[in-house]
Amino acid sequence: MCTTNTETRPCRNLPRPLTPDSLCAKHPLVPYLALLALALVLLLPGFFTLPPMDRDESRFVQATRQMVDSGDYIDIRFQDQARHKKPVGIYWLQALSVRAFGSAWGNPVWPYRVPSLLGTVGAVLVCFAIGKRLFDAPTAFLGAAFLAASLVVNLEARTGKTDAFMFLTIVVAQACLARIYLAAEGGGKAGLGWAIAMWAALGVGGLIKGPIPLMITGLTALTLAGWQRKGGWLLHLRPLRGILLMALLVTPWLIAIHQVSGGAFFVESVQDDLLGKVASGSNSHAAPPGYYLLTFFVFFWPASLLAGLAIPWVWRHRDQPEIRFCLAWLLPNWLVFELFVTKLPHYVMPTYPAVALLTALALRRGGLAAVAPAGGPGPTGRKARFGRFLRSLWLWLWLFFTAAIGGLFFAVSPVVDRVLHPAGVFAGVAVLTAGLIGWGAFRHRDLGTAAPRFVAIAILAYGMGFGVLMPNLEGFWVSRRLAAEFDRLGTVRAALAGYQEPSAVFLIGTETMLTGYGEPAGQWLIENPGGAVAVDRRQKDDFLAAVELAGLPVEARAVVDGFNYSKGQFVEMTVYTVASDDESAATQSSSF
Repeated sequence: MCTTNTETRPCRNLPRPLTPDSLCAKHPLVPYLALLALALVLLLPGFFTLPPMDRDESRFVQATRQMVDSGDYIDIRFQDQARHKKPVGIYWLQALSVRAFGSAWGNPVWPYRVPSLLGTVGAVLVCFAIGKRLFDAPTAFLGAAFLAASLVVNLEARTGKTDAFMFLTIVVAQACLARIYLAAEGGGKAGLGWAIAMWAALGVGGLIKGPIPLMITGLTALTLAGWQRKGGWLLHLRPLRGILLMALLVTPWLIAIHQVSGGAFFVESVQDDLLGKVASGSNSHAAPPGYYLLTFFVFFWPASLLAGLAIPWVWRHRDQPEIRFCLAWLLPNWLVFELFVTKLPHYVMPTYPAVALLTALALRRGGLAAVAPAGGPGPTGRKARFGRFLRSLWLWLWLFFTAAIGGLFFAVSPVVDRVLHPAGVFAGVAVLTAGLIGWGAFRHRDLGTAAPRFVAIAILAYGMGFGVLMPNLEGFWVSRRLAAEFDRLGTVRAALAGYQEPSAVFLIGTETMLTGYGEPAGQWLIENPGGAVAVDRRQKDDFLAAVELAGLPVEARAVVDGFNYSKGQFVEMTVYTVASDDESAATQSSSF
């Protein structure tokens, strides 16, 4: 209201605040454009400047580079080793991106990440489309914003590997499944196009990461049928036509790789990779059930606070068809991933759209209005006290992990580079501010006001953290610094001892020799006297003993120290070349 000396009247000229309701009240394209802008603001910082990350991303992008260089788009190789863990889809997408951007920009790593960025942005937009169909546009907008701001989504969008684009195929398939399910609930029947689109998305997802997309959608559909004890609507999915379509998309490459690998692809990808992750801790990533619940505080941050507090309201309204669909998407798939012995945080990311939409729904419908005991003692029964205890426990766990994220931003540069980076301070302060906002909103029963502030703080924290701090951590990027030293020396061939990270192969060159130990590195330099060897301090004595035994004089040309985050250990790499004749003579004369 506007107040003058004589009257109080409505203010007609004040601009309306940008809220989900005001945005969605405009043209139907406006919320999509707003979400696109929000996603890009969140995801682009660091996208172009972060070096290749170990180990998965560097293995994927190096294999794609070799695919492009060799022109062999069937077999997948990392250096001279077959890489038969995942299907070929992501390599093809990365190769298309590199063809479009790589040669014009010096072939950095970011063109390999473009499919991940597109997949993540697409998943956010399709999440909005699902929420709009299930609930309403403002709820869908808020849920899609929570998804875009979640930490794991931001990590995967900046990483050139399978999960982000697979995420898009799953969300598209789920959108089609939701349309078919809701039509059946209303007594109707969705068109054939929705079923075809669903199976096409699952087929593309199969080319990206095998059976995982089919598992997500299949478990959702079967859970819905079992929940209501009626499965006739499953015929609307056109399963026979769908399986045929998937076969048409996937089978040609499977036949080709079977011929090229002699059947080894199926043994390694299915038996060793997929089944190995189910039954054993692949690559030392084993964890007990409950891992994903605990890490949810971090990887759905900052909205993980709101998501946990929404659980009671969501469960009370589980019989609503739209909420039932989201729970059928979330619960069985989450349980399956918890039962896998191998666990990585991004494995449950395909369930996060359901979490985000349910959180937004509970928030907008008042389901979080009474989660805190402000203003009075509230109900006094045992059940009520236990509920308050669980809500308080969730808050304090969220505050603990929020403080841990903020502390990590503060501490990483002093630990790795021995200097406090201002960007780390800004990012850490932003994260801790989110903690204060969440605590205050909980205490005052005003969690609705926390939601937009959380998204704004995520923009600031990720912008400072991913866009400024991480690319400038010199000690964090050992491979980048080694590549710069080899380039400065002008060496054509290089070898590494005691440092085996695949990012070094991508940055230094495909022919880079990873010798593992000092003695083989010495033998390599004896056979390649025009090359250079980088040797970690743990392997230095064996390397020097090998070259001394062969009578080969060497010279230390540079020292690169830093933190190998893949192993959690500090390294000190000394770069050696064969000494020139003058240097060798000087060394010999000084020994008399």
